[in-house]
Amino acid sequence: MDIQRFIVEYELIKKRLYLVALPILKSPQDAEDAVQEEAMRSYQKITNLKIFEYFNIWITRILLNICFDKKKKLVETSIELINPDALFCTDEHEIIFFDLISFHAFLIKIRKLLY
Repeated sequence: MDIQRFIVEYELIKKRLYLVALPILKSPQDAEDAVQEEAMRSYQKITNLKIFEYFNIWITRILLNICFDKKKKLVETSIELINPDALFCTDEHEIIFFDLISFHAFLIKIRKLLY
């Protein structure tokens, strides 16, 4: 596939790719970033595409992989930001919830990131 054909075909599906990324990432900025990253990756690997009829499927699969990677990183970052000492108070092998409301808010945030 030549560069001009790639650009023409990509422009035809760019909006659809954004609409695929948006519900997964739940942020317009993150969805735009994912689509841009997908454009760079697919352009670099266009020689791997052997049958042009699979272009839309191939490019959408790359985008989905990027979206899922970004979502996974968001969850990992959120988990790393938790200070266990703020949630639990240990007193001679007893674990007591220190702030149940904060823990509940954290669970809601993780659920939103995952779904």
